[in-house]
Amino acid sequence: MAKSRLLYTTVLGLLGAVIVHICVLFLVSYYTRYSTWEQLQNSSQPYRFQSLVPDNPIMKTSDPLFQLAACYFNLTNGPVHITADGQVPFWSLSLYNHAGANIYSLNNRTAPNNMLDVIISDPVQIIDFKQAVTDTYENSVLTAQNIDNGFSILRVLKPSADWNKQVEAFLASASCKQVNY
Repeated sequence: MAKSRLLYTTVLGLLGAVIVHICVLFLVSYYTRYSTWEQLQNSSQPYRFQSLVPDNPIMKTSDPLFQLAACYFNLTNGPVHITADGQVPFWSLSLYNHAGANIYSLNNRTAPNNMLDVIISDPVQIIDFKQAVTDTYENSVLTAQNIDNGFSILRVLKPSADWNKQVEAFLASASCKQVNY
């Protein structure tokens, strides 16, 4: 009697686990359509920084002292040049693949001359770019990424209201554009 009860409980537990796992697999596709990549595609133009709205999941988990802007791009069309001008207390740029994995980071403490000036390209394009590079890009940080689609998030620290104008000017000057060389 005890053996049959144990067998019955084990079979019932395994069946329940299988049903839960199948449900989770079906729900993955439902939740992934709300990824950051798809939200950016649906709410903005490519190669253009857009401020993130307060109800964006990234903003909900972000430090409230930071203002954020995002830009998505496609490297199959050529390298992308990201720049911004101005002096702010702190900025950080993170690059992500379309799945949301962080693939590169840079901030004003690690960037040459504290300036945001980055060229993102795939490894083959970066070789061609280096051969054709002009003086315009001599101070740019070159990063080769093996991705087709990606997005960047620019975070700017605004420690107090005194910094409003500088932070807004910095974000307004932020550029995310294709490089024609």
